[in-house]
Amino acid sequence: MYHGVCQDQCCNTIGSYYCQCQAGQKLEEDGRGCEDVDECTVVSGGCQQRCINTLGTFHCACDTGHSLHADEHTCINVNECAEGLASCRHLCVNTVESFTCACHPGFELGADGKQCSRIELEIVNSCEKNNGGCSCHCEHAVGGPCCSCNHGHRLDSDEQTCIACGIQVFPCVV
Repeated sequence: MYHGVCQDQCCNTIGSYYCQCQAGQKLEEDGRGCEDVDECTVVSGGCQQRCINTLGTFHCACDTGHSLHADEHTCINVNECAEGLASCRHLCVNTVESFTCACHPGFELGADGKQCSRIELEIVNSCEKNNGGCSCHCEHAVGGPCCSCNHGHRLDSDEQTCIACGIQVFPCVV
């Protein structure tokens, strides 16, 4: 809609006039028409992730896994785990853009990425082969072999070799 010779606002001056456009628009080269200013071309409109230009203005948007902060420019990570948006069977791990599901020990994640099923393990005695690396006694434990020594001996810093307590050790004569 033109107001006289101006597309938007015509401002009278003594003996002349000039044209103005609303906020978010600028005068075209003819000095009369108005065209949209693309705020997104100048530092992305101040948006942290995405800037969407609209006629006369713009707005910011966020990538998947983020939401727009109250300042309408900053994007914050959505914690799907804390907000109950994830449907993990055992454990939920928040990531930058989404979340992943995980399982408790002894379970593995199913093909759907959310359900967990028990792992059938063959129990192997860690002391069976080479006495678990222990020079004396070996006891099978969840974390692997647990070495121990006879009275008067203690484990060396390698946690496998038994050495005499307070006595200099000489090689055995056979």
